Amino acid sequence: MREYAKIATVDREANQARIDAHRYFDPLWQFGLMTRDEAYQELAKEMGLTRKQCHIADMTREQALSVREHAARIRERVSRGRP
Repeated sequence: MREYAKIATVDREANQARIDAHRYFDPLWQFGLMTRDEAYQELAKEMGLTRKQCHIADMTREQALSVREHAARIRERVSRGRP
């Protein structure tokens, strides 16, 4: 495989991981469990990032893949009344 083809594959995989991350993360704020900013603050805390660093579009594939698990933990805490 040529180098540019490898890069394109990695980019596609990272982009798909980011799309999936939004699918699991966005309902936290879209359905009113918390505000959008609160959701990103919680995600940043979960991931060991600053709020400024926590932007799904800037995440690596591995970071984006971890969002599903982080979002589930946030959702669980919120449902128990612990943000």
